[in-house]
Amino acid sequence: MNITILEEKENSLLNRKEFLLKVDSSGKTPTNEELKKELAQNLKAKPELVVIKNIRQIYGQMTSKAEALLYKDEKSLKETEPRVKEKKETSKKEAKPETKEKK
Repeated sequence: MNITILEEKENSLLNRKEFLLKVDSSGKTPTNEELKKELAQNLKAKPELVVIKNIRQIYGQMTSKAEALLYKDEKSLKETEPRVKEKKETSKKEAKPETKEKK
């Protein structure tokens, strides 16, 4: 996966940097977690402070565009970002796979 930063904005009011990215990938579109880890590694930041807003595949190409945020600290992240995603992730971990029996 190759990540190119197309645009970078400093948002000092919310203590974060906002990125517009171009992601070249072979095969499938990367998941939020994969992109989050790769971007954190490229920016030399903690993955917990990176938030992926969206990933849009460009039709007919192996290229995606993504929007990401990098917060300066965990306090700013928790004050700004909605906790909906956090609740979804914890509910997925708690949910047990159901086994269906054939009759």
